[in-house]
Amino acid sequence: MRPPKKRHTDEWAAENVVLPPKSAEPGKYRPQRVPYMVPIQRAFDDPRWRMIVFVMGSQMTKSTGVLNVIGKRMDDAPVPIIYFGPSRNFVENTIEPRLTEMLKSSTSLSAKTQWGKKNRKTLKIVSGAEIRLGWAGSAAELAGQPAGLVIVDERDRMDGDIKGEGDPVELARARGETYPGFCIGVTSTPLIGNVEAERHPDSGLWHWKVADPEDIDSATWKLWQEGTRHEWAWPCPHCGEFFIPRFSVLRFDSTSPATASRTAHLECPDCGMRIFDHSKAEMNARAVFVAPGQRVAPDGTVSGPELTGDTISFWVSGLASPFVSFGSRAADYVRAVRSGDMERLQTVVNTRLGELFRNAAGGQARAWEQIAALAQAYETGEVPYGVQRIALTVDVQKYGLYVVARGWGARYESWLLRAAFLPGETERPEVWNDLAELIDGGIDGEPFNIVLIDSGYRPGDKWRRPTNAIYDFCRRYPASKVRAIKGHDHLPTPIKTAQAAVDAKGKAAKWAGIMLHHLDSDFFKSWVMARIDWPAGEPGGWHVPSDVTEAYCRQVVAETRVVKPSGAAVWVRQNKDNHYLDAEMMQAAAAELMQVHALRPLPPPSDSKTASAGYSLPMPKATYADDPHL
Repeated sequence: MRPPKKRHTDEWAAENVVLPPKSAEPGKYRPQRVPYMVPIQRAFDDPRWRMIVFVMGSQMTKSTGVLNVIGKRMDDAPVPIIYFGPSRNFVENTIEPRLTEMLKSSTSLSAKTQWGKKNRKTLKIVSGAEIRLGWAGSAAELAGQPAGLVIVDERDRMDGDIKGEGDPVELARARGETYPGFCIGVTSTPLIGNVEAERHPDSGLWHWKVADPEDIDSATWKLWQEGTRHEWAWPCPHCGEFFIPRFSVLRFDSTSPATASRTAHLECPDCGMRIFDHSKAEMNARAVFVAPGQRVAPDGTVSGPELTGDTISFWVSGLASPFVSFGSRAADYVRAVRSGDMERLQTVVNTRLGELFRNAAGGQARAWEQIAALAQAYETGEVPYGVQRIALTVDVQKYGLYVVARGWGARYESWLLRAAFLPGETERPEVWNDLAELIDGGIDGEPFNIVLIDSGYRPGDKWRRPTNAIYDFCRRYPASKVRAIKGHDHLPTPIKTAQAAVDAKGKAAKWAGIMLHHLDSDFFKSWVMARIDWPAGEPGGWHVPSDVTEAYCRQVVAETRVVKPSGAAVWVRQNKDNHYLDAEMMQAAAAELMQVHALRPLPPPSDSKTASAGYSLPMPKATYADDPHL
């Protein structure tokens, strides 16, 4: 008996498999229609890779590719296989019928399959090897049987811990310990996360930046960025330079879904020329996968550093789908935005575009330039006409204090007066003395109306008994003047006030109580973001000085509000440093505590000089630029 002929997965599928009726197009599988699936399928034949991770939108033939891999393996080199899906309904009503159709449509596989009573919904026997089908909530399918190949499909739709037995991917890895050629495939459309693109200094291509795992809720994306991070790159039909398509290069008129569909096109990141749907087939045909650091020659040859590790990972934009136009993607996005439904918008970003969802702006965080654009004709340290209350807020970190002074007027109009960093170990008294000097000096001899200090971080002296330096500092001043705050993700009310009955050594002491406000961080951060979007020229604006720093602006937009499918809102970080955003969140709370809502507008200023200049805030001993930990 001759050994089976070795063939690439895509060639095998084209010769052997007829797609089931639920596929996007009827007839035999045509790899040239979805060329991005070819390298992915071939990776399963490469002994270098123990894990293959591929992320993309829905209806881009992920499942068909998975079935091709299973069929080829059972035809050429049969091993026990486990397919693990997100739900029983998905496995039994979607995957199992397609798997059965594949086995029947291939002459070779059909002859090797045991039919009749031995052919069950969750078990197929081909060439004497088993194909087991399992789902989330059925951990026994993973934990009970060894396998040479495991497929984890739609990982992001599964729980992280299946019935207390652990992560499904780790359970899958354990199934292959006895197989030298074992590999695992993990695929999914992504869910929630906070990532941005960055331009590689060598290749000039824009790639997804590796994000802090804490900023990503998508389990599959975490695996993807642990791998080679290949992305599907297109050649521009105008300049010939390769670029990676993603939502950020899609342009359209958002007046209505119809106009979005009619005007949608891509803009080449290199030459700026417009790219329309009629070029998609040619671009897909010439496209290549490229990892960060690799270069693509005009003829499509990829060169660069050698790939390392045992995980190869692929990402394909939903814009590359041959079945859906740019206009359709744009129209879906506009409909979701106009609906105001965050879950619907997330579905569009995840399934249509294949990207992580970040916030109500289509997963895109605010740019720092939006803050800089709010600048008015006054400088840091000046108090513009209209300010009637002044608050100082302090975000406490291990190596320093971030302080924000903001003036408040009628209708909640406010002006940033200064943002500064006071360096020093907050376990020691020196930096607190600097803060005291700033508070005591006030603004041109006028005291601050209120000072709020974040007590979420509690510095302590490791050589002695831990102390609560924040509460200790607050005791230097009357409770009406300086107060401690704690932020919480959500509270029944925006502000809840209590007494912090703790002495300087952290022990309970009723006589040592200070004023402590518990704040709903989501409420007050959302308030700040709403003021940032306030219509220009309308009363109640949120202003910054003309010399506001880029560093301050970047920190204010460091977080993005994301609404999960459950409806719960979370704030994810765009940048590591978010201290001025926290301080501005406290400013919004300070406005409530100072009863800014009761202020009446001042009479018109007598001259322009009065309107544009005022008091000077004493310079702190350090500025933001002195912070060595950014």
